[in-house]
Amino acid sequence: MEVQTTKIHAALLASPGIGHLVPVLELGKRLVTQLDFQVTIFVVGAEPSVLESQLQNFPKSSIFNVVSLPPVDISGPC
Repeated sequence: MEVQTTKIHAALLASPGIGHLVPVLELGKRLVTQLDFQVTIFVVGAEPSVLESQLQNFPKSSIFNVVSLPPVDISGPC
């Protein structure tokens, strides 16, 4: 009988701003390469061009999943 092992899955959230995106991408890379985690990174409100340029510094998307979320509309009534 074969024993299946499952990887730990971490979900990381990068808040808006390039200052938050780079450290979260680096943390995701380290979790995958050093601890053998499966990682999904949620990026809030990043421009596609900024996200693409930052992802070029990492191996192709096979290292982790990146989900781009639309910015939150906070202009509603108070």
